[in-house]
Amino acid sequence: MLYSWPAASALRLTTTTTLKVPAVDARNALATPSNWPKFVLSSSSVEGENVDTPLRPGQSVSEVFGLPLMPLYVKWECKQSSASKLDFFSPDGLAGVASDCRMEFDIVADGDDACTVEMGMSYSADSPLALAAVPLLVADNTLALKVLLPLAAQRGELAMNPPPAPAAVSKLGTMDPIAGPLVQAARRLGLMEAQEADGWDGEPSAWAEADSLPQRLSAFSQARLGGFKQALANLVAGSFDVEAVDARLDEQISAAGVVMFSFTSCPFCKKAKEELQAKGVSYKVLELDEDRDGAALRARLGARSGRTSVPSIWVGGECIGGLNDGPGLLPLDAAGQLEPKLRAVDAV
Repeated sequence: MLYSWPAASALRLTTTTTLKVPAVDARNALATPSNWPKFVLSSSSVEGENVDTPLRPGQSVSEVFGLPLMPLYVKWECKQSSASKLDFFSPDGLAGVASDCRMEFDIVADGDDACTVEMGMSYSADSPLALAAVPLLVADNTLALKVLLPLAAQRGELAMNPPPAPAAVSKLGTMDPIAGPLVQAARRLGLMEAQEADGWDGEPSAWAEADSLPQRLSAFSQARLGGFKQALANLVAGSFDVEAVDARLDEQISAAGVVMFSFTSCPFCKKAKEELQAKGVSYKVLELDEDRDGAALRARLGARSGRTSVPSIWVGGECIGGLNDGPGLLPLDAAGQLEPKLRAVDAV
């Protein structure tokens, strides 16, 4: 890792790696924006019309960095795309933090089945925060080029034809905003099993136990920080048509006797589904992190039920909370109160 200072406010970081894939495959994979979150830990998603094919000069996408609750957007425009050179430029960068951001890849073939990739990242620091971020960027780039990119190549995850992404997706992300990325990194690096025995690769299933630390933290934050969590949910949702979202929420809640609002990688949601399935319950699920209105729906769920956490389970139009609290699916079952509610809506 090298870094230099061409000017007082400018910074350039350079990282090099060797990949055991043909240069053309590496170039096409790096030019395809939907691949970037596979090897850049700080990158959570990429949005735009051209995310699933190699970018051509003049095309642009927006890359989402940081935590799902506080996303940071950088709009990249492809300036050059050749067999050995990729150049992506963002003149605006992060407003007030960094501008004239550039990401370049130089790709040199090492025979037919290997290549060397050099990534150059540069930007103009517009605030002390941009300078303070240097150690984090160095670590992020080193991990990306030296570890995660080679692993992605070995696993065949840099495929040329990934499945198409939805035209519009929720801004929620698919994981706990703090622990989720750490678990994801641990699975990638082999510090945790890539998958659990049943194929689950989200946050650990053990978190859903009633006496687990994550459950206790969730209950504490719900009791003491409910207003703060609602404010964050509103912030993530941004501006939206409240009447339209409320109407859709009403439609979803009334679509079945039992309705669950869920995240695809949430262990609490996973266990709630397993419990309902084991009881033979007929229910409907809406995955908020896969829905274009997911962030807005979550904000309005919080306003309506006092809970922004998932799962949010509704029986007969009434919110019964989550898995372990609110009062919760399992506590109601243990008290003998769940089955009468389910029978009342013909769900069992």
